[in-house]
Amino acid sequence: MSSDSPTIFISYSHRDERLKERLATHLSVLRGRLDVWDDRRLRAGDNWYAEIEAAIESADVAVMLISADFLSSDFISKEEVPRLLKRLQEDGLAMVPILVRSCAWKEIPWLSAMQIRPTNARPLTALKGNAREDALSALTVEIVELAGKKTPPNEPAANAAATDAPPMEPPESVAAADDPPKTSKAEQISVEAPLEPSLAWANQLGRDTAGDWASVEMVGIKQRLRWIPPGEFIMGSPESEVGRHDDEGPTHKVTLTHGYWLAETPCTQALWQAVMRENPSHYKSPQRPVENVSFEDCQQFIERLNQQIPGLAARLPSEAEWEYACRAGTSGATWNGELQIVNRESPVLESIAWYCGNRGLGVEDGPRGVGQKRPNPWGLYDMLGNVFEWCQDGWRSYAQRPEVDPEEQEGAVRVARGGSWLSRGRLVRAAYRQPRLLSAQAVHQGFRLVLGPKRGAR
Repeated sequence: MSSDSPTIFISYSHRDERLKERLATHLSVLRGRLDVWDDRRLRAGDNWYAEIEAAIESADVAVMLISADFLSSDFISKEEVPRLLKRLQEDGLAMVPILVRSCAWKEIPWLSAMQIRPTNARPLTALKGNAREDALSALTVEIVELAGKKTPPNEPAANAAATDAPPMEPPESVAAADDPPKTSKAEQISVEAPLEPSLAWANQLGRDTAGDWASVEMVGIKQRLRWIPPGEFIMGSPESEVGRHDDEGPTHKVTLTHGYWLAETPCTQALWQAVMRENPSHYKSPQRPVENVSFEDCQQFIERLNQQIPGLAARLPSEAEWEYACRAGTSGATWNGELQIVNRESPVLESIAWYCGNRGLGVEDGPRGVGQKRPNPWGLYDMLGNVFEWCQDGWRSYAQRPEVDPEEQEGAVRVARGGSWLSRGRLVRAAYRQPRLLSAQAVHQGFRLVLGPKRGAR
């Protein structure tokens, strides 16, 4: 086990041993990337009290298997839980309470303030067969992300876990914080200007200090887009970058010979609702990004949108288009500078991204309204954080050779970019890539539209 592998501490009653073993089995798929600790490690002669105390102090994520036996255990309620809550208050320990059997958990003040899993607080014992295994797989994905790690595409069981990341129970009171995108002084004085090529779908064109923009009315909802000019950049991350994963390299030069129009913000729930006449999001609010949508869901949305607006040619960005636009002419981990982790937070992200370090604990869960943080130099909001964004590409390994207009590849595993409101800072970087199955839905997964012809597929 690598010394820097995140540690997962499992707190449970021995009467729930069987379910704990199933969860541990799912987590063991990532052996070598996670260090899972439970009291099976204790041996005869060990100072078990000191061992458990040390494990809690070193944990990166605490998983609690909630049942009446768990809540009525003197040791758990008097020793383990107070220490875990102290870690939560002092340094933001990630805690994942999982309801394994029905009990009066809502009557426990510290627990009722948390987001219980799985979906709709349905206990694991109420799920049978594949449904229970799917729930455990989804919980594994969430635990991995909270631990600051991710699932590589070449491990089938881990890929399967990505299909159903679980929606979390929303708090009883949620602050709105869903104002529309703020406009800078430069945007307020923008003037109409003729742009090339001619855009039949645009109802307004303009130019400001961030570049050219266009506005289109889609089924009664206005969406502003930014012109991303052709150019070249270095794709991927250097080995020295904080949080870097091997699949982000080797770095290689990419040239895009055609520009494209990219939505200024992720697709909002208002736009999705207008096109699809329903809203799949778990955290519902018109100006928040739509979430809980799979790659397949996005394709259906895009097809319907293109039918309603002839000549729109809406699509998802390629992975190269996404990273090029996110970097906006910069070369660091973020367009705002290099990443540093300070007490589990990333100061460089504070003004530009919603992530787990600034979304608040017990205050508000879910993505925030689009456009509340600073845009990047090309006028794009929320390229980092808030929700992961689907790309059109199938998962691929990088090569060191230069590429010109990389072809989009097909495949059952696609790519999500940008990090989310649930992500640790090390994941909220321009080069970070996450593999996801076509059918994967999650409360931190959305997308952003591109207008322009497809660059080709194979």
